[in-house]
Amino acid sequence: KAYREILEAITNGETAILLGARGTGKTALAVCALRSAAFQGRTVHHVDAADLFAEFRQTFRNEEASDSEMGLIAWYTEVGLLAIDETHDRGHTEYEDRILSRIVNKRYAALRSPTILISNETRSAASESLGASIVSRVHEAGKVIECDWPSFREPA
Repeated sequence: KAYREILEAITNGETAILLGARGTGKTALAVCALRSAAFQGRTVHHVDAADLFAEFRQTFRNEEASDSEMGLIAWYTEVGLLAIDETHDRGHTEYEDRILSRIVNKRYAALRSPTILISNETRSAASESLGASIVSRVHEAGKVIECDWPSFREPA
């Protein structure tokens, strides 16, 4: 059911948030969706939130336009399907919150909404950590998919 929901969200150009405990297969679901989109000819990109923000911090040392913060935001806006994993595993600084919101909002404005955000948080914790802007976008054009089954990594 969750895989159908994520494919439906991507097909409809929506933002999908995958929530659930570690080991429930959220990343595997997202990777399957990315592969499906790639087979359809879309560009795809999967990145952990910590790596994404490290990439943005790297621009502080670079002054070339292609390596600028605006250049990175433009690149992340243009990707056909973007999956940002481990959104709970970041510094939750104002800067990171602003960058994440800008990427989601620019993708929405550019009609490139198919974005997957993945978190180990509960629905309420994710709403708080992702912020009002992203939550509002998801309410308007997206869905939250809760992976509420047991971990596949835990022994039965």
